[in-house]
Amino acid sequence: MGGDFIGNLMNDIQIEMPEFTIAKQVHELYNIKMSKIHTKIHKCFSPDRDDYFPSRDSLRDRNTREKIASLLKEAGDVCDEITHVINNYKQSQKNYFPKPPIIASMMENFTSPEFNETTNEQIHTVFPPERTLDFTFHYCGLEKHNFIQMFAAAHSHIESTKEPINFYYEPDVAGFCCGCRGNTSVTTMCKGDINANKHCAFFAMFNTMTGNSAIRRHLDKTPTEIQKMIGDETINGVWQGLSTDYVVDFLFGFAGYNYHKCIDPASFKHEIQTSINNGNPVITKTKDGKCYLIIGYNGDELIYPNTYPHDWTTTPPKPIEQINPKYDEIEGLFIFDEKGDRHYLLIDGLKNIRRVIEYTINEKLWEEYFDMLDSLPNASANERKTLMKQTDSANMYMYNVVTFTAAFNAEHLPNHALHKEFTSPGLKKLWDEINDLHEIIRDTGHKLGWFRRQKIWEINDPKQLSSKIAEFRKKLKKAKNADFRLLEIINQAIDIMG
Repeated sequence: MGGDFIGNLMNDIQIEMPEFTIAKQVHELYNIKMSKIHTKIHKCFSPDRDDYFPSRDSLRDRNTREKIASLLKEAGDVCDEITHVINNYKQSQKNYFPKPPIIASMMENFTSPEFNETTNEQIHTVFPPERTLDFTFHYCGLEKHNFIQMFAAAHSHIESTKEPINFYYEPDVAGFCCGCRGNTSVTTMCKGDINANKHCAFFAMFNTMTGNSAIRRHLDKTPTEIQKMIGDETINGVWQGLSTDYVVDFLFGFAGYNYHKCIDPASFKHEIQTSINNGNPVITKTKDGKCYLIIGYNGDELIYPNTYPHDWTTTPPKPIEQINPKYDEIEGLFIFDEKGDRHYLLIDGLKNIRRVIEYTINEKLWEEYFDMLDSLPNASANERKTLMKQTDSANMYMYNVVTFTAAFNAEHLPNHALHKEFTSPGLKKLWDEINDLHEIIRDTGHKLGWFRRQKIWEINDPKQLSSKIAEFRKKLKKAKNADFRLLEIINQAIDIMG
């Protein structure tokens, strides 16, 4: 369509040059101004120009349509200028150079909310009115609605469909089951699907390589600088969803995918439909800070996978109605582009982990637990209850170690590029020790929950309270030492790979 339009436009506006005295003015308007407009319009249809608008996308992209409409208006204005010049010279020829009809027609078409039938047919040829990807990877039950979780799910889908020989290389590779009760008859979340476990293994890897699974935090919930870096904080009442530039850039670079972000609401529909029709899910962040995965569309309706959310505080867990965001709730999109070179490797992920653990040590975050224990004997019942509540909310930052060890010890896909690095000579012994240390830290997390369930704020006997504090202090010291040993192991692995 682009070539035909340009040719017709230029033929339509050929003029008979008036007398010499105004020829120069008309020449400048037509051959210079109109020529520049001609070039700009051509760029909108041609993929070979610097101002890149793929011809197959041009008509369905709102920004491109608006740009073409603006250029057509400029062309019309130039025609009016030429007419004005000529009419000033020859008052009797008021309609000597009327606005070319093709310009008026195209302006009407491009600015109209609805296109003519031919244009609509072209659009539907490229974008079917509805499409849903065959998405089979359910989310890991440990965490939901953060960027790392959505990235792992999208990555698993893309890899399994576009490089199945690598993803399904070993059908018996079990990946990693987090034990989230997702395969029970109550939730029917993953139904024991081995591919869901493979996805969980990738989630554990991505969660750990960013450093997120090594985080410890302040008991009073004040976000650390590391949490801010990763996006584990609330700003103006909105959780940041682990979607900072640091996390996004690292994960795409680590997995070896080019990407782009879109924050223009006018382009959301185009971006989503383009990605879905390319076979790629779209990661979206909503205005409330949560991240979701879009796997299809039906007109203006967005389609999401069923993540089977449940309220785990009830026995048995009760299903929660899944509410899927609409277009006006979206803040931005993260789009997978073509696969390219990896910008970050395992050694870069290990350095991220080292930075996180070193921060924990330097900020003395483990010491906050010991300070809390020291304050219990002299605290009132209400103060103890508050301290226990604060401590309990930090419990997940010990359970993070579950995905930490899974990154190194899950059953890996031997032919997948991201997993091959983990099998480098000399590393297995270190990974085995990580698995042992994870048991210590996880057990301390369990003990922390037990400590709260003992309702120590109701214990009035000083000896009984002192005994329980001493018991927990012993556990806590082992966990702290295990965390410090993890740092030593990570440094050893960096030396081996360096």
